[in-house]
Amino acid sequence: MRFLSILLALACLAAAAPAQNPERVKLKTGDWLVGQPRSYDPETKVLVFQDEGGSERTVHLDELDPRSAYRTANSVSKRATPSQLVGVGNFARDLGFFAHAARHYDDALKQDPGLRDRVEAERVVLRRVAAEACMDHAREAMEEGDEKEAEKWLTTLVQKLPDEPLAAEASALLDAHYAKVHQAQDDAYEARFEELLTTELATAKKHYDAMLERIQKGLTSSSSSRARGDFERAYKEGEKTLRELDRVQKRLEKADSAAEVQEAFDGYRGLTVEHMVEAQLHLASQYTTSTSYNRALKEVNKALALDPDNRRALQARARIENAASRGWRW
Repeated sequence: MRFLSILLALACLAAAAPAQNPERVKLKTGDWLVGQPRSYDPETKVLVFQDEGGSERTVHLDELDPRSAYRTANSVSKRATPSQLVGVGNFARDLGFFAHAARHYDDALKQDPGLRDRVEAERVVLRRVAAEACMDHAREAMEEGDEKEAEKWLTTLVQKLPDEPLAAEASALLDAHYAKVHQAQDDAYEARFEELLTTELATAKKHYDAMLERIQKGLTSSSSSRARGDFERAYKEGEKTLRELDRVQKRLEKADSAAEVQEAFDGYRGLTVEHMVEAQLHLASQYTTSTSYNRALKEVNKALALDPDNRRALQARARIENAASRGWRW
């Protein structure tokens, strides 16, 4: 039977650790396990932990605080053999830390290329489990009415795991979601400023709608190259929208009527910038997935040029810089 079927690297390494250096793993109850992990069964997801007094306790993975458990696994992985690193990767995968699992697999393969078949088999499982987790999170968010959270997980599944069977379902859900949520964001402006949008701002509205359509196509495209093209064109449509808004507003200001429609201009500018940033973040994600980190950073920086304090863009840049320094992804 393979090593992983009976023992995770974490347990093997911890067992060899000096007794004076016990590991500390937090439980979800807030209590701590202090001692040494002795074995882990990936089939049942049960960890056997020996406390400092020598007594053993069995703990299911669901009872552990995920971050604490992973920190322990990661700390002992520094002295792991390549084979044991695969086990640490599996433990991270079971905890839901998919990017970290991929990193441990990569480290194992770098140290021992002979593990390629085994690592590739574990990566297949990783992608399946990650796709299932994304879909579970998306469905839960949809049930709770959290549209943004649902979109985040569906987008992650489609962009990072496009070859997984669940990606097709996620793409269909995302297509319907985008049409329902994003295309309705300017409904209030359309109702309030109908005459303006069908006359003076008709061209701006046309480019705005084209921008949304391109983003929607990019999100649901089965081709990464076509998706990138759609996101790039979406950004350009956004630029055209902003230029048209500026042109019309300047002209109306001369006629002393700008004050009456300032809200329409501000509202459309805000929505346009929001979606231009979104297009760039999707584009950056595409490049990150293909490990083109410099290009990914370039796209994120374009987003930050539009909105320097955008939290999602700042977080994306940090993730890309981290991935670039480590040279890994999931």
